[in-house]
Amino acid sequence: MGEDTKETKKKKKNRKPKKNFNYFKAFEKMARYSVQAAALLEEATTNYNLEIVFEDRLEDIRHVEHKSDEVVYAIMDQIVAEFLPPIDQDDLISLTYAMDDVTDAIEDVFICIYMYHVDHLRAHAVEFTHILLKCTEGLEEATKEFAHFRKSKRLKEKVMAVSNLEKEADKLFVRATHDLFGDKETDLREVVIWKDLYQRLEDCCDATEMVTKLMEKIQLKNL
Repeated sequence: MGEDTKETKKKKKNRKPKKNFNYFKAFEKMARYSVQAAALLEEATTNYNLEIVFEDRLEDIRHVEHKSDEVVYAIMDQIVAEFLPPIDQDDLISLTYAMDDVTDAIEDVFICIYMYHVDHLRAHAVEFTHILLKCTEGLEEATKEFAHFRKSKRLKEKVMAVSNLEKEADKLFVRATHDLFGDKETDLREVVIWKDLYQRLEDCCDATEMVTKLMEKIQLKNL
């Protein structure tokens, strides 16, 4: 990117923080969008039809992802304008982008299934979406508790709940990949597609755990 113009620098200098902006409420909103995205994916895979379901649902997931991006922009604008945020600025930025990564990763799964012309789903994929939805719901619960991170005695419990779900996803990934490569009748094209999709689904679950681990790290830094 090029250097800021004098006009841009002046706008930044004159930017004022919004009164009563609540970072924690913004994070809760982002967590809620990740739940909505995971629920859309679960619904689409449970009642699967490539042309009907995914063409309709692609617009829905893009809308959710766009709303999540809007929260990111609002948080970043506030960080730039605010002199003393309630949490270290670098931690706020890291947490914001990590939360947005969850919804982005789920959207990527939608897009890849559509791009790859997946005409039928493997059973492990549907199982993955059930775990992923639980992961995002766990993330939402952890995010609500994070608002009280300085005094919270339950945040660790919420973090562990998501970590346990992520471990389930890890085991499912190993089992699904093992079955995929063990099926000698599966053609190479399908193996390549499903290897990628299983990895992406597992990455979605990983992303939820990463957010909760960041929350735990921030809590420990502020004890």
